[in-house]
Amino acid sequence: MTFRSCPRMSSLQETESLGRFIQGLILFSLLCLNMPATASPISPKQFTANGHYYDIIYGSFSRDEAAADALTRNHSGKKGHLATITTAEEDDFLRGLLHDFTTTHSGHSTVTAWLDGSWDGSSPASSGSAASTTGWSWGDTGESFHGYQNWKSSQPDHKDSKDNSKTADVTAYYYDSSSDSGKWEDDSRDRKDLSGYLIEYEDDVPEPNVLALLAFGLATIVSMGGAKPRQPGFADS
Repeated sequence: MTFRSCPRMSSLQETESLGRFIQGLILFSLLCLNMPATASPISPKQFTANGHYYDIIYGSFSRDEAAADALTRNHSGKKGHLATITTAEEDDFLRGLLHDFTTTHSGHSTVTAWLDGSWDGSSPASSGSAASTTGWSWGDTGESFHGYQNWKSSQPDHKDSKDNSKTADVTAYYYDSSSDSGKWEDDSRDRKDLSGYLIEYEDDVPEPNVLALLAFGLATIVSMGGAKPRQPGFADS
């Protein structure tokens, strides 16, 4: 029978390994705290009346692509979604936002951007009539348009709706810098030639529980430090 010692890490090796583990834990925690959304082309601005932030995301999106993209973004701890407009004050704020956009981006005298409104297919009627504005609601909240509406002349016209289906008609915001005016229009959700979409940052983003991660790391460190060193053993020849 021969005596054989089991290999064991030196104290220096154990210290270095523990140090690397702690560094990795700290870096992981910092990454969890700093996961920014894709940067917007202009800085989001806050509407003080409701505390929400708004921005225009410029690019080629269908309405559904815009809605999905908005949900991936956050700003100042708030989640994004396609913008809704429920008051004249909020509408005027967005008009000012688009005014600033056309001022800072030469070549964009008009802007058309997706909103979150959609039509349920009911009451198709002549363009611009009272009946033609029924059946509209904001997709994020389900709130109807009865409280506030700001349609362009002869809108909504439902011209893009092939079968009076809500899958066709959705809202967009049209801004004309020559008259500094902003109004709503209805469009087919499949269009991708708009300027982009208006995003609203509203609900708080849940913070990752970094304290729980640190507690787990410390528990692991303690268990490593309290482990008994491996003892020499015997093996049969």
